[in-house]
Amino acid sequence: MRSNEPAATNNARGSTKVTESFLRDVRARAPARLPIFRSNLQGELLARLLLGPERELSMLDLAVMLRVDLASVMREVERLARAEILTLRRTLAGRLAARNTGSPLYEPLTRLLMLTFGPAAVVAEEFGGLRYVNAVYLFGPWAARYNGTPGDQPSDVEVLVIGD
Repeated sequence: MRSNEPAATNNARGSTKVTESFLRDVRARAPARLPIFRSNLQGELLARLLLGPERELSMLDLAVMLRVDLASVMREVERLARAEILTLRRTLAGRLAARNTGSPLYEPLTRLLMLTFGPAAVVAEEFGGLRYVNAVYLFGPWAARYNGTPGDQPSDVEVLVIGD
């Protein structure tokens, strides 16, 4: 078979899926919020694992939460685990990813993520375009973290919305 001929019919479907997944990963743009991340997926994935309560998440859970294909999540988690930003634990149910609090990058990266992918950024994005909203305030534990008050990562977001 020459390289410019189409793939065999029985392999075309699988080949197309792999190609689409690869091209989606290659074409991924750096996020506008903080372009030091290689993709928006990387920023969102790190935010899910580094912000909020400490927990382990399966690859499938992350893919569902982020609304992306499992292969992309697995590749990104592998990259971040090799950089020792995340830890991976194998179980009978699959691999679980978690934050690596022992990494020297953990504290500064968490702060950057909080400012760019954290609750304030998400709340501003979600409520900013609403027509009758006059003001939106973040309060409670997350507001305290933004003001530099130390403490555990909050598990919920408290928002006050003032509108017409």
